Amino acid sequence: MKKVFWGMLLTSTALVTIVIGVWGGLLLAGLGGGGFLYLLVGLVTALGYYLVWQGAASLPQSQSWEWAGKIAKVLCAYTIATALLGVLPLQLPSAMTLILNYVSSLGSFFALYMIVLGVRELQFSARADLGAEKLWKAFVAYVVAGLLTNLLGGVLGFALSIVELVAYIAILVLLAKAARKYENDEGFRY
Repeated sequence: MKKVFWGMLLTSTALVTIVIGVWGGLLLAGLGGGGFLYLLVGLVTALGYYLVWQGAASLPQSQSWEWAGKIAKVLCAYTIATALLGVLPLQLPSAMTLILNYVSSLGSFFALYMIVLGVRELQFSARADLGAEKLWKAFVAYVVAGLLTNLLGGVLGFALSIVELVAYIAILVLLAKAARKYENDEGFRY
């Protein structure tokens, strides 16, 4: 389950971009910057999906974990492909790029949804508290804030985007707690 947490942490592209940008800013400036940064962020994000895929495969299989792994596998391949295409002087038509971005966002959403459901199933099957209800509430807050951010604009949309970010961070924290509880409690070993 720790792989799933670390994978979700690495798939948050905004967080990865900030960390890589701050940490490797001087290195990137010396190597031509933008294209290398795009490739690095893409590969780190793909690594995150790989970890989710492998982490989901290592957990007791249910439909949720199986789907989380399948979606993460597809997103891993897709992210590697787009990262490599991003540094090449090729351009896809803008309509195709827009559609692929929406499909990628939808896939990422479904992977997170399946992970949240998977934690609920683990909690039920193990009859122990993994914090699944708090995780579910944070996920609902993340979804509602994301939908309202896209529907509303201006200052209210910006404020809701901050709520969305906070809810995503709460999901990561709760997922880390669930992973720690799952890994450390002998009652969860299968």
